[in-house]
This record gives sequence, structure tokens and C-alpha cells, in this order.
Amino acid sequence: MTRLRLLALLLLLAVALAGAAQISGHDAFAQLQARLGALLLWRAAHPWLAVLGFALGYIAAAALSLPINVVLALAGGAVFGAEAGTVVVCAAAATGSTLAMLCSRWLLRDIVRRRFARRLDEVERGLAQDGWLYLLSLRLMPVVPYTVVNLLFGLTRFPAWRFLLVSLLGMAPATLLYVRMGTGLTRLTGPGDVLSLRMVWPLAVLAVLPLVFGRMFRRMRQKSKITTKPL
Repeated sequence: MTRLRLLALLLLLAVALAGAAQISGHDAFAQLQARLGALLLWRAAHPWLAVLGFALGYIAAAALSLPINVVLALAGGAVFGAEAGTVVVCAAAATGSTLAMLCSRWLLRDIVRRRFARRLDEVERGLAQDGWLYLLSLRLMPVVPYTVVNLLFGLTRFPAWRFLLVSLLGMAPATLLYVRMGTGLTRLTGPGDVLSLRMVWPLAVLAVLPLVFGRMFRRMRQKSKITTKPL
């Protein structure tokens, strides 16, 4: 890739992000449907550039906490298909979320603490009780905004590398569903169609399981220590 092409890609990304910040999720969805044909033609002509541009755009949107992650996941499915779209979206979402977490930790600590003081107490209690399983549950449950999770964990001592890996694992189920629904983008009327009850309840069950199993294992270890305690 020449420097000129890279510069053009970065400028296009900056323009897209500036526009995304000014529109709602429904508006972004409508624009995606209207431009789907052109996006598919561009992807066919420049497959690797399309993957790179989409991944960078998703990473930047997640890092800037723009509320368009569902629309971008649908776009990944519509443009790249279920398998490739899931891989690209999962990797980009986890990377962008980690950058947002680090931005909160290094640059926005005081602002986030004032804005989310009550929720921060909940996160600290959850981490104290369940460790990384608590983050996994938050990632599995889509009704908890990913952007809020990113900002709050920036105020904790949770390691960035573990945040990245747990986010990648926890985002995978919902991402798979979003991307697969994106392959039938023309049949959807808006981003709200994705968050139906039929889709949410299995993810809610998945979100509870890590905490249930984690507490069961802790109780088993505690009982084992009691029974093996020397007299």
C-alpha cells in the first residue's frame, strides 16, 4: 500500500467517524442499507483494503465510544459474510474496547469517576467477588453498554491484556448473532430488530453462567479446605 493510499484511507476514516458522531444508530442503519451495493462492489475490487478499512473504522469507533457498535457488526456481516465478518468484528471490537479502557485509565479518570461513581462501586464489588468472570458476564449480556464497561474498567487495576482476552471471549456470542443477522440486512427495518427477546434471553443465560459456576467452584474449594484441615 502506497503512502498516498494509506493517507487517503485515514482521511476517509476520519470523515466517517466525524459523520458517525453526528447521527443516531437508526440513521447509520439507514445509510448502511442505502450504500450496501456500493460497499459490496468496493469490497470485491479491494478485498484486503476493505477489511483493513473496516477494522480500523470499528477500532476507532469503539475507542471513541461511539454508540454504533450494533450497526457496524451488521455491516460486517453484510459486507464480509458470517465467518469472515465474525472474525473481523470480534478482533476489532475487543481491540477498540481495550483502547477505550486505556484512554479512560490514562486520560479521563476524573471525568469518568464523577460521571459513573455509583456504577464504579458496583464494578469494584463485582471484581472483588468474581474476578475476571464478572467482566465475562458483563460482556455476554448485551443490555449493559459496552462503552460504559470500557470506561469503568479503566478506573480499576484490571490488566489490559486480560481485559482484551476476556472481552474477545465475551463479545463472541453476541457478535456472531449480530453478524449473521447482518447477512440478511435487507430484511431488517432497523437496529432494534436485532435486540429481540428471542435473541436476548439466550445471551442473558450465558451471562449468568460464569458467575454461577465461579461461585460453585469457590464453595467446593472452601469445603475441600475445611475437610482437609488437620485436627
